[in-house]
This record gives sequence, C-alpha cells and structure tokens, in this order.
Amino acid sequence: MDYSLFFEYVRDICEMLDAPTPVIIKTHLFNYAKYNTLRFKKEDFVESISFDKLVLENALT
Repeated sequence: MDYSLFFEYVRDICEMLDAPTPVIIKTHLFNYAKYNTLRFKKEDFVESISFDKLVLENALT
C-alpha cells in the first residue's frame, strides 16, 4: 500500500458512501498499518455525520 495516497483512498471510499471525509492523523496510519483496521469516531469528522463511527478494514491480508 502506498501510504502517501492514503487520504485519497479514504476520500474515494467516503465519496462512494456519500459520507464526509474524516481528518486523518498519523495515529490513524500507524493503526491501519499495524492492525489492518481503521476506526474513525465522530470527533474525526469536521462535518456532522449521521452514524457513530466509520470502520475501514483491509480484509485482503
């Protein structure tokens, strides 16, 4: 995975889900690299969201 493009990957996924794109910090990248799972809470979004959290998981590894 090219982590320099990580924001674009997340943005594309959120666009397909018709959801706002969360703010991505270094901790998010470390957690994804280590656990293949990423959890965004309401606090990670600038815009209001209608769900409690967004979970992205890499099921291919």
